[in-house]
This record gives sequence, structure tokens and C-alpha cells, in this order.
Amino acid sequence: HQGCKVGRAGTTGIYHNDDQLESGDFSGGKGHHRILESVDVNLAVLETARGAASSLGLSFDHCDVAVCTNVSEDHLGERGIDTVEQMAELKLFMVNRARNTVVLNAYNRYSAGMLPHLQGRHAWLVSDQLNPVELRERFGDKVKFRRYGVRRRFLARFGSRVLDDALHAVEERSAFAQFGL
Repeated sequence: HQGCKVGRAGTTGIYHNDDQLESGDFSGGKGHHRILESVDVNLAVLETARGAASSLGLSFDHCDVAVCTNVSEDHLGERGIDTVEQMAELKLFMVNRARNTVVLNAYNRYSAGMLPHLQGRHAWLVSDQLNPVELRERFGDKVKFRRYGVRRRFLARFGSRVLDDALHAVEERSAFAQFGL
């Protein structure tokens, strides 16, 4: 983590660097507040539950990096979210908190559909099914791409690698910020 003191809250628990402090679902405000208020953390990675976001809002105003790998029919019919389009709007609301970089799944049409709404931010598109030529034809030259191997399950392909890419983007942004860039 290159000198960062990373706090992570998500559906599997609360972590400090690679050490799990508590297990359970901390993807809402309770977990976010624990990480954001900790004096032992200078980089927060927050998995954000769509349920908490739709009913309570977010625990933060802005972030440096946001990741949206999937928009699907999961959890429809809960808290006023009845269509995939409404779920995409909610996730776009969360993604729009990113000031610097957004990572989207190029193969999920709702996730990739967020791209036109990201003016002024860096965008990374990840895919295991589209080659770089297809990605450039579909999304243009200004977008960065990452292709993942096809042998691993969908979430396994993105989980740790996207987190690593997101942390790298935050660290890179911090390094540039030191020089006013």
C-alpha cells in the first residue's frame, strides 16, 4: 500500500491494511463512519451498499476513485428501486462522487453507460470479453482499458485487481497533488 494506512469497510467486514478487525456487513453508514473517523486510516476503501445509499444517503461527499462493476436485477423491488434503469441511476449517483477516476465494467451496458456522465474525470473500462480494438471502437481513444483473463469467475476477476488499480490511482493522484497538479 506504499505507506498508506488503508481502512476498508464492506460486506465481509472491517479491515486495517490486510488485517480483518471485525467480520460482518459494514457496507453502510456504520462501517463507513468507523473507517472515516479512524485516526489510524489515511486511505479509505468503502464498499457502498445500494440499500443504505437509497434510504440514508452516503457517508461521504466526495471520493477520489469510484468503481461500478455491475448493474443488474439484484435487489429490485426494495426501497423504491423497481427497475434496472433506476438501479443504474442510483449507482451513477454514487459514481458521480468521484473527483478523479472512475472504473466501469465495459461489458455491462448499464455500467458502461455511465461513461458519458463523467466529464472531467479519468475513466477506466475493464472487460474480459472485448478486445482493445473493440473497446476503442465502442468508447473512443480517451478512455483507458484493462482486459482481464476469461478463466476466473466474474467477481473474482474484478475484486482484488480493481481494488489494486483503484488504490494505485489514489496513490498516483496523491503524488501529483503534492506538486499542485
